Amino acid sequence: MSNKLTVTELRALKGTRKIVMCSAFDYFNAKACEAAGIDAVVTAGNYINYFVRGRVTANDDTLEDGLLALEGVRNGAPNTFTIVRPPFSDEFNGIEQTLSISSKLYAAGADAIKLQGTSDTKLKKMEAMTEEGIPVGAHIGLMPRFTTWIGGF
Repeated sequence: MSNKLTVTELRALKGTRKIVMCSAFDYFNAKACEAAGIDAVVTAGNYINYFVRGRVTANDDTLEDGLLALEGVRNGAPNTFTIVRPPFSDEFNGIEQTLSISSKLYAAGADAIKLQGTSDTKLKKMEAMTEEGIPVGAHIGLMPRFTTWIGGF
């Protein structure tokens, strides 16, 4: 892959073909994704906690974890659209703090930020982010961060 897709190009693909995505948390996995021609890579700090630290929860990642994962993915897949999930604690922050955290991830190389949920608060956060020029990907089906509400996966 020579040039990563843009938000406009990804939106244009809707209904024309499936968009292929994978999750990666480090340089080597991201490099493999890019070599395979994946359209987009999703990363987050909780991958560091799962695969490096051996933790069993997705809810204790930090901004620093997310930045570390993003650095590895960006270096391994520089030509692949990269979506980053903010730390779990950001799910409970106000709009201003969400903008602050998201802008740090965006400035560090994220092409879009992923949020989960459909509450009015989440929608307001998404609206504020897009108004500031930060692309947002939403998770409205299975929401792994909220499995305690539905009894697991």
